[in-house]
This record gives sequence, C-alpha cells and structure tokens, in this order.
Amino acid sequence: MNDNYANVREEQFWFTAAVVAFNTVIINADKARLPVWFLVIASGVISVFGAHLILTRWLAASKRGPTAQNYDNTKASARDRWHYTIA
Repeated sequence: MNDNYANVREEQFWFTAAVVAFNTVIINADKARLPVWFLVIASGVISVFGAHLILTRWLAASKRGPTAQNYDNTKASARDRWHYTIA
C-alpha cells in the first residue's frame, strides 16, 4: 500500500467521523429552539457534502477521475473546479 492511499483512507475516516458527529449533534438538538425542517436540511447538506468529499478523494487516489482536460487542482479556476465536480 502506498503512502497516498493510506493518507486518503485516513482522510475518508475523519470525513466520515465528522459527518456522523455533526448528525449526532443535529439529532440531539433542542427541537424547540430550531425548526425541524432546518435540522433536516442541515443534516442532508452536510451528509451530501461529506459523501462528495469522500468519493472525490477516492476517485483522485485511484486515478479514476475525469482527466481529459489535464486538470490541475492548484491552478484551476472556480469554473474549472465546478466542471470537474460535475464530471
């Protein structure tokens, strides 16, 4: 196993732990102070974002991501990053 794979695996663990912790806090939140619809939307947004992070890191590490454009993450514009995310 190379070092990059081990790094991605650790990142995926911490992304997952953060999403689970956030959802645990949301589930235990005081329902009288915050509306339920807000809690559901917040949990959904964080869960989808966490899944996006985990999957894109996995794709990058496994070299399965969209590479037709010679994508360079350090120099990409916001538009390029959006197109990469959609692809």
